[in-house]
Formats: sequence, structure tokens, C-alpha cells
Amino acid sequence: MIGTTLFLWENVRLRRYFLFIAVVGIIALSFVLGWGKLPGVTTKADDAIAHNNVAELQRVVKCLRPLQKALGKPQPGDWLAEHQEDGQTFEQYLERQPQPFPKELSTLYIQPIGEFSPTQRQLVATTAQCLERFYGHPVKMLPGIGLDDFPPYARRVSNITGQTQVLSTYVLHTVLTPKRPRNAIAVLALSAEDLWPGPGWNYVFGQASLIDRVGVWSIQRFGDPDRSPEAYQLCLERTLERLCTKPVTCWGLSIALRPNAE
Repeated sequence: MIGTTLFLWENVRLRRYFLFIAVVGIIALSFVLGWGKLPGVTTKADDAIAHNNVAELQRVVKCLRPLQKALGKPQPGDWLAEHQEDGQTFEQYLERQPQPFPKELSTLYIQPIGEFSPTQRQLVATTAQCLERFYGHPVKMLPGIGLDDFPPYARRVSNITGQTQVLSTYVLHTVLTPKRPRNAIAVLALSAEDLWPGPGWNYVFGQASLIDRVGVWSIQRFGDPDRSPEAYQLCLERTLERLCTKPVTCWGLSIALRPNAE
């Protein structure tokens, strides 16, 4: 745990990234947990409290803007270079009137999929520790699922890379959703294998269902953590950036167009 904390603190880029996401998460949680009291406001006192909370959150965001770095123009191969995303302002988020989670939804779950090396298993365990600290909710590891548990139509060998791939939609709708624990805020699957979502696609880094509160992401393209300590840190950083940002979409936030923008 000490090593994980030191890694996060010494990595300046990751620290700034987490700082931004933490603000976004606080904004989301403040309304989802009912602190903002915007949904269902019925009294002038509640209205005043909600207004003050919004103003305070806007003030905090303004103070943190100088710490952020501009993302820059999307490069060839980047998601935003090939896909149109409208983004979401704070005001647009409030207009969606995010509803509080029931109190019984208290835990984040991680579902390992595929064959992990000992180093990869350590990376997944470290990711779970960081998620727990980041969100302030318990994180539990579910028993791993091997490739032998997948039917032939839910796995393939890529004709481009020659690597085994798992069908992400099968993971979402057949593996995760039916078995989602009753107290799950979300179930986040981490795959040691590459992913593809269906016909016409080469691969995806991950896919999620916001309605079902489940998602799956692959660490296969994040680098080889067994190669060197530096490669391990890079793979861990990429995994944390992916998983620490995705659960906030369960609270009604859209994809970030400028995660480091001024």
C-alpha cells in the first residue's frame, strides 16, 4: 500500500489528472448523494442550500483551472479524432437532474477475466486499492473467469494481431449484468485479453452499459508490466486513468472532451 501511495504522489501527471477527476467526482457525488438537493426541491430553505452548494462547487472548479493543462488537438488514431462527442458542461449535468443512489448500493466490484500473470494480478490488486481510496467506497474482487468459460462465438483470434479477443458485449450482457451483486454501485471487469465489440470492429479498449452499471476494459494494450519496473508503472497509470474515470459515468457524467483543459 505504501508503494502504491508513493507512486501516485510522485507521478506529477497522474496526480494532476486525478485532481481534475476528483473535482468532477465530487461534483457528481454531491448531487447523487443528495447534498445538492436539486432533484425534488420543495422548500425555500432547500433551494437556498442547493444554490449555495452549486456556487461553492463552481468556485472550487475555478480555483483549480490554473493547475490544468490544455489537451491539445486530437491526433490521428485518438478517439476524438474519429468520433464526434458533444461533451457536457456543469450546467448540462445539473439539467439532467441526477438522482441519488439507494443506500443499499454501497460497493464497487472488480471482475477479472482471462489469464493474468503474477505481475498483472498485482496490478489489478493495486488498482482495486486505488479505486477504494479514490471513491471512498469498498472495492471487492470477484472470482476470476477463465477463457474456457466463454462460448466459441464470444472469443476469436484477431486476423491483424493474432491475439485472442473477447466479445465485450457478451461480457456486459451475459456475464456481468445477470450476476451483478445487489449492493453493487458498479461492476468493473478487467480483461487480460484484448476486446472487440462485434462485426466491423478491430478492437476496443473497453465498453460499458450505464443503465446496467457494468463495464469491461482490457489491460492488454496498456503495455507489458512484466518487462520492467518502468513498464509496470506505465501500465498501472493507464489502468488507473481508465478505471478511476469510468465509474463517474454511472452518476450521470458524459465523456470528458478536455480532461486536462483550461
